Amino acid sequence: MFALLAVWTVHFVLAVRWFSAKPYAVLLLPVPAVLIWFAAMLAGGAWLGWSA
Repeated sequence: MFALLAVWTVHFVLAVRWFSAKPYAVLLLPVPAVLIWFAAMLAGGAWLGWSA
């Protein structure tokens, strides 16, 4: 759980830092964020028995 929180924190910090320097790069940040979240949910369901 803390690893996923760390990933969200890194994405937030990158978005804040890149907002003025690379505004179009900020638009791409949700793509890896969603992929990592989806992979974490699938892994949790497969290995930890999480259910919806």
